[in-house]
Amino acid sequence: MSLKMAPTAEELNRNHNLLLHRKPSTARPATAYAATCAAVLPGGRLFVATPYENLPLFAPHPVIEMKIRKDFRFGPHDYIQWPQPWCSPLCHLACILSRPAENHKLSIMWWNPTMSDFTEVRSGIVVTGLGKLGLGVTRKFCTLVAELRERCKCFCGAHSNRDEVTLVQRYSRALQERTTRLETLLLTFPQVCMAVVGLQRVFLELHALLEYCEVFKPRMNGQSPPVSSSSTAPVLGAFTWSVDEAGMLFDAGIPFWFVHPVSAVPNVSVGRLKPLIPLSSVCCEASSLAAPVIYKGVPNVEAQYSALTKYMTDAVQISSPFQSVQQSQLSIVPSTTLVNRNERHSHRGSRPYDIPPQKSGQSSRGRWTLPDSPLYPPSSPAWSWALGKVDRSRPSFYTHEGAGYAFPSPQLFVTPGRRDKISTYCENYLRFRSLLRFRLCHGTPSLVGNQTWRQLLIGDFQEKKNSTSADKKRGQVRDFIGNCLLGTGVQLDLTNIGPVTWGTTLIAPGSLVPDRVVQEIAFELSHLNFQCELMAIDTLYILPQRKSEQHQTLVERCFFGTAGGYPLTADLNRAHEGLSAAQPLERKDYIFALRDVMMDWKDSAQRCKDIKDYSQTCIYNDLTFETLERRVALVYLQYFHDAIGRAAVIPLRLDPPS
Repeated sequence: MSLKMAPTAEELNRNHNLLLHRKPSTARPATAYAATCAAVLPGGRLFVATPYENLPLFAPHPVIEMKIRKDFRFGPHDYIQWPQPWCSPLCHLACILSRPAENHKLSIMWWNPTMSDFTEVRSGIVVTGLGKLGLGVTRKFCTLVAELRERCKCFCGAHSNRDEVTLVQRYSRALQERTTRLETLLLTFPQVCMAVVGLQRVFLELHALLEYCEVFKPRMNGQSPPVSSSSTAPVLGAFTWSVDEAGMLFDAGIPFWFVHPVSAVPNVSVGRLKPLIPLSSVCCEASSLAAPVIYKGVPNVEAQYSALTKYMTDAVQISSPFQSVQQSQLSIVPSTTLVNRNERHSHRGSRPYDIPPQKSGQSSRGRWTLPDSPLYPPSSPAWSWALGKVDRSRPSFYTHEGAGYAFPSPQLFVTPGRRDKISTYCENYLRFRSLLRFRLCHGTPSLVGNQTWRQLLIGDFQEKKNSTSADKKRGQVRDFIGNCLLGTGVQLDLTNIGPVTWGTTLIAPGSLVPDRVVQEIAFELSHLNFQCELMAIDTLYILPQRKSEQHQTLVERCFFGTAGGYPLTADLNRAHEGLSAAQPLERKDYIFALRDVMMDWKDSAQRCKDIKDYSQTCIYNDLTFETLERRVALVYLQYFHDAIGRAAVIPLRLDPPS
């Protein structure tokens, strides 16, 4: 019997069959507004309906405490495992794949690691707690990521909507970064789990975005024919309260659930009742981690998405040791101050800066000349020239903590003089190598001064019962090591010192480290430091209006290697490339990328005036290029000095063994 008046919420909650007051007509095909199946939500105030006979019924859930769960996801508030309300700015979320069968090619994107999938790696002094995901699983991820990123390249080359292209590029870059993290770094088991879910999340979002742009959006816009009335795509879908949205989703073939108020009962013809998918179908168990509540209150898809993505990004990103620099006076000083500091330096000839003579007693923090040692890898002559031309009379905005380094300075490894001491430095670096990377994967690492680095590389940091200055230095190293491991569960063994390895080379304690290994270590440290420094300075100086995916791509083009600008990798197989490659032609693309990066920085109109008008087509010979190269190197090194107060670590290269 048809209802003339709507039941109360209490009545509908007691008797769900009130939805069956009027049978729908079976003579007409299903439409977007049909209620072939329906279910009452707890309390009776709302019910959900869908026109699809075989579609499971999901319900939206109130946001009480949105936080990470035991499976490193976010329960029913996680857009990769539960439908969310349709949101036009985040329309691709409804196109995320539903979990497929275990034999599906992409089923690994819903997989959760266990301890049996985690391989602990003893590396140097690290005894237990750090490791990697099993090689077989990692390769599966890498293969799927490579295929999806190749699809992205084709999409970006053919698609006309530049906003969508930019978004695809941003996701593709994030996916590569998360894959590199999983491939290359030694992490704790919780960090590996977080890295896996972080990779899966970006993969599924990127896949959904491509599907939305190429398949679903054309159907919504009428550019492609709508799907048949009974079929939906194998995607999560969305909740909606709007008849217009329902029609759009229906035409696209995206599953949806129309949320009705109890007052709509007389106007809706429900075919049959179905049970709701239980909340227990997703993990809601509390996380073993200290999991903060990242969102609560009124449901808001955009706000929830922002909170979730920020939490996951913070959890898997590399922490910059220069973070404290970013809070320095540079961030609050008016731009006119930067310009005025330069006005007293007139432009003469090809020199971007007038170099006053170094005053006696003036600070010479940082090294302004390169070591004259066959063990030190070569650099482009432009960089060594530019080091000597930096105006050090200018007070830097950040003068004390900024004197430190993200990693040991490569010059430390060739300046001791004695060959046995150089070997000791290399040996101890290899003992701490994985730990030094790991410290950038959690917490808030800080810059470390050369004095502390030397004490660490000497290997003398065991506690002794005296209060000398030497013991104070040892204490600083112990504090540094302790801060690297705070709250991680990683255990070290500083007493049972065994051999260390570098590639395939086994180095016994106290043995002489081969010259080539010394050079490779120095190169690696120059590359790691240069990456960290350029990215930090870019963050400091970038104009807010210039922050874009295009700018980030330019930053990546300053580096070589398959990992782009990922700051914890150094590809020794391509160490002959980059800003210090042997031939000018091989350096050209990198120099122009660095120039273009700096053109987006504060005060670039003044500082970059002598390099802004160069184009690749106007470089006719090596001499013209080397003039530009010197100017670009000097502009960068001056920017760095004025922010940090020391010499920047410059890029080096490794020539192939003869």
